[in-house]
Amino acid sequence: MGDPRGTGRTRRLPAARTCVLAAGAALALVALGGDPAAAEVEAYTVHINEVVRRLTRVGQSIAVSFAVLFTVVAGLRWILAGGEPGEIDKSKRAFAGAGMGYLVAFSGEVILLALDYVNGYDA
Repeated sequence: MGDPRGTGRTRRLPAARTCVLAAGAALALVALGGDPAAAEVEAYTVHINEVVRRLTRVGQSIAVSFAVLFTVVAGLRWILAGGEPGEIDKSKRAFAGAGMGYLVAFSGEVILLALDYVNGYDA
């Protein structure tokens, strides 16, 4: 099967990707022993939940840090704009970027709480 655009590249078949994924899943099942005890599964689930929670906290901290930085820079730009419309517009866009940073940080927390509720995990 050649590329219809004539670039000389060939398309990869989705079936090959599916076979590789199925083989990987089978290998993982064999490596885990096939049938772990229910207590072990619960321990792994709690551990994974804690890892995801901590990674989310780190991501939120980074997002809020950048949002604060953008807020400060936008405020300084606005103060130093001297009434020039182009500079004021740039500072307004920086404020919008800061708002998006805050939105990402707080929506991450809401999504994490919703997933904990669905999963039945109490931290």
